[in-house]
Amino acid sequence: MERVRLGIGNIAHLNARGYLEHPHCDVVALCDNRRGEAERRAAEWGVPKVYDRLVDLLADDEVDAVEILTPTDLHRQHVLAAVAAGKHVSCQKPIANTVADGREIIAAADAAGVVFRVTECCFH
Repeated sequence: MERVRLGIGNIAHLNARGYLEHPHCDVVALCDNRRGEAERRAAEWGVPKVYDRLVDLLADDEVDAVEILTPTDLHRQHVLAAVAAGKHVSCQKPIANTVADGREIIAAADAAGVVFRVTECCFH
């Protein structure tokens, strides 16, 4: 894969910037339950698709990977859904509220043969 086609969920401006500027990444979709916010950011950033449901973003065959930026208590559910859809996943830390959930996420990504990574967007 020469370029990654990325969908960003629960839009966060600081996280999106790096992807928008990366030479090997195309942000092709935004997903946020605040559809107006997603549409506004999509227009600002030149992103062609907007979703207000994660299930619809994950069903998009033009999305290779997703950035999960939802609250921690939703990470397990959202990462497992993305992995089941065959998407590579980048997830904001912490990945889960329990060690067991974290291990389940990692095992599911390994079994699906997708990349799973943990990110931190903190600036010092």
